[in-house]
Amino acid sequence: MAKGKKSNVKNVLLLAVLVVLVVGFFIIKSKQMAINKDASKGKVTDVDILIEKDLELYYPETPREVVKLYSNMIKTLYSGIDDEKIEALALKIRELYDKEFLAHNPEDRYIADLYSEIAIWNKANRKITNVILGDKIETYTKNDMEFATIKVSYTIEEKSKEIERKHYILRKNEKGQWKILGWELDGTE
Repeated sequence: MAKGKKSNVKNVLLLAVLVVLVVGFFIIKSKQMAINKDASKGKVTDVDILIEKDLELYYPETPREVVKLYSNMIKTLYSGIDDEKIEALALKIRELYDKEFLAHNPEDRYIADLYSEIAIWNKANRKITNVILGDKIETYTKNDMEFATIKVSYTIEEKSKEIERKHYILRKNEKGQWKILGWELDGTE
């Protein structure tokens, strides 16, 4: 009789474990379905990813990475995004600028000028369709400050395609971060 009770206890325990596993599986699956349902309602866009990028923790390490991120942000900014996202992305872009550049371009004026320029681009149906970063990065030191330059080509489509080349100048700040000090137009085709 003792063997029969042990066998029944084992069977009951095994059944209880199986029930817990099955219930746990269904709970996990239902949570995953709820998450997927929420994600499909509010799709995370490229704009959202750029706006939410934490540059305090994940600042680009090289001049090339800074200009690559900046160019991606600019391409997105001029792609016809919503007004509320324009300002948020513009403020994120300002985090890539050198403090000297920021001093010459106050936030309110920068945002107003940007809205005007984007309106002109949208009216002309102008878009940046491609960005090519130059392979060559020149670095130099001047007055105990480190500088870097890189050329970037933007393909802009309106009625036809044209290529605009910019020559970016970056300066390393006291935190060791490369910041965009400015740029020059290097020609258009």
